[in-house]
Amino acid sequence: MILTCCVCGARAPAKKHWYNRDQGFGLCGRCAAWLKRQADYQAEEFTSNYGHEGIHWIAEEARP
Repeated sequence: MILTCCVCGARAPAKKHWYNRDQGFGLCGRCAAWLKRQADYQAEEFTSNYGHEGIHWIAEEARP
C-alpha cells in the first residue's frame, strides 16, 4: 500500500496502516531516517507515533 508521508508529503510505502496515524498517512523512509538522527530521538515514542519498520513504514534502503 502507498500512503502519504505525514512529515514531508512524499509517497510512503507500507504493508499496513499504523493505527496512530490519520487514514492514508504514514512515514516515508527518508523522514524516518531523519527523525532517528535528531538529538531528542526516543525509540519508544517514535514507534508509538509511526509504527514498526518493515510493516508500517519502509526504510529507504529496503525499497526495490
